[in-house]
Amino acid sequence: MQNSDSNQLDPIAFHVLLLFSGGHRLTVYELSESSKYSVDKVWDALKNTLLKKNYVKRLPKGKFVIDVLGIEHLLKNGISAEMEEESFDPDEFIKKLPFSFKNRREALIWFLPLMLLALLAAALTLYIHYRLLPPVELLFQILAWLAALALAFFYVKYSYRHLMSEERIVLFSNGKPYHEKGPGHVLFFHPFYRVKEVDMREQVTDIIDRKCATRDNLTLLASLHVVWEIIDATLYLTKKANVPDSIAREAEVLLCISVSEYTLDDAQRNREIIEKMAETRITRRVAEWGVQINQIVLNKLDPPDLIKEGLANRRKAILESEAYEIMESKRQELLRNLLTLSEIMARSPSATLLKYLDTLEKISVGNSTKFVIPMEFVNFLKDIAKKIPSDNDDSDNNSDSGDSKTPPTIPPPGLNS
Repeated sequence: MQNSDSNQLDPIAFHVLLLFSGGHRLTVYELSESSKYSVDKVWDALKNTLLKKNYVKRLPKGKFVIDVLGIEHLLKNGISAEMEEESFDPDEFIKKLPFSFKNRREALIWFLPLMLLALLAAALTLYIHYRLLPPVELLFQILAWLAALALAFFYVKYSYRHLMSEERIVLFSNGKPYHEKGPGHVLFFHPFYRVKEVDMREQVTDIIDRKCATRDNLTLLASLHVVWEIIDATLYLTKKANVPDSIAREAEVLLCISVSEYTLDDAQRNREIIEKMAETRITRRVAEWGVQINQIVLNKLDPPDLIKEGLANRRKAILESEAYEIMESKRQELLRNLLTLSEIMARSPSATLLKYLDTLEKISVGNSTKFVIPMEFVNFLKDIAKKIPSDNDDSDNNSDSGDSKTPPTIPPPGLNS
């Protein structure tokens, strides 16, 4: 009877796990032949399910084997499974030694001078034993062994390195990289190799005010902060002559390529997208140099001062144009309201009079000292003023009466008809 825990695995992954139940080491191709599934399906089952759940573990040379969690999963379903049999691998044992030898050959080469010194000291001891008398024999034998021990001491001291956690050394043999060592205690046969040290700590590269052209042929000043570290000392020493300078140049170029895909306004709105694009492109580019990008920060993405002034003037003109349009629309609306009001007044004079009286009442309300004089009262005063005769009118009348008393003029002779 199967447990519900088996539902966590798809049929292919469960079948592949059964093939590991005997503790065998199998490759993907061997699993594909045994399970009759394609290599792609088997690899998906391994990668996306079994490796992720720690049901199997990866081994060197492309092989896999069941892990403890895989055994527990099969036991819950009533299936017994077993771990792999431990086998002795001399190369793996050599690599686990505290002095980090690459293989047995390198370890043998390093120990060979010490064995030769021991054999030489033993040969000198025998030679002294048969050639010299006993009192002098012991003295020369002691001197021979002391000389051998002194040479061995200087040999070990000269070939020994103690590397810190952030330090690595790369051995070059015949001009080619041979082996990377560190951290910890390291031994190597110095005359055979050329040694180069590498600092694996994080490093920083800053790009300040780099001019980048946008898609609309405008200029932006970009500043980039790049944090990176070395993950492969051999590639770092062999792929590029000056990796920090190359990272700076590549970062500048790829940043400008990312900026050139946007217009000026879009670039400033999409700073985070440009930062991620630059980080992805730079990471992919420098991976083949043995370098890993840890962080990229786009500190600045602004236009130069002249372009800023032009943009400010353009925004000001746009704002003024919008303000003018708003005022013009309000003026047109006011005119329409006045025309509508005039039409209403023409159709209904009584409504206009009521509105006028209501306005007078609102004006008169308040604590301030003010006098409200209706327009009708002013017109009434004008009418009265017109009816009152003035002094000028009397003088005009008097002149008219005086003229009536003046005798008429006699026409000159000859004009009478």
